[in-house]
Amino acid sequence: MRPPQVSDEAVVQAGEQLKSAGRHITGFALREKVGGGNSARLMKVWDEHVKNTSIASNAEPVADLPIELAERMETVGKSLLQQLAALASEVNDKAIKDAARRVNEIERKAAGEHEQLEREMVDANQTIDVLETNLEEAATTAAAHVLKIEAQTIELATLRERLAMASGIAEERDAALREVELARERAANLQGRVDVLTSQAEKREKQFLEATTAAKSKK
Repeated sequence: MRPPQVSDEAVVQAGEQLKSAGRHITGFALREKVGGGNSARLMKVWDEHVKNTSIASNAEPVADLPIELAERMETVGKSLLQQLAALASEVNDKAIKDAARRVNEIERKAAGEHEQLEREMVDANQTIDVLETNLEEAATTAAAHVLKIEAQTIELATLRERLAMASGIAEERDAALREVELARERAANLQGRVDVLTSQAEKREKQFLEATTAAKSKK
């Protein structure tokens, strides 16, 4: 003979818990509490326990559900669990699809921002090329070069601000900033050359004036 699925001790413990909770003790309630077993057998074990204890002997016996009704309730419970499982699956599927849609929207938005940043980078590189060309041309005249250096410094500062605002990708931003720093270094080098040329021009002018003054005094 196959041993009982649920031990008598487990049935008694489940019955005491139901009793403490103020619930009616039935075969179906015991079966639900212990998680299995035959409801008729479970109720029989509990009834024997009640008869064998002096405390439970005075308790009013509770009529068990008919087997047909207990089986019907078990069937309804299984159907309800299946419906709940289907509902949970549907909710989970909807949540996954919603999450996938949100991910796609975020990816599309990120792609748009990346394209915008690339356009900004192209504009920045073109601006840097123009600035470098202008700086090279400005080296021909000392006075004009100084004025252009000041203008280029303002443009470089504006470009740096644009790059900082437009950059959403660190590597591309850093590359652009390095280009700007290189342009500033070129500008600084050219400024140094202008200072040297200016100093030489002033020195030559001074020598010319001294020579002119000396020539006049000899006359």
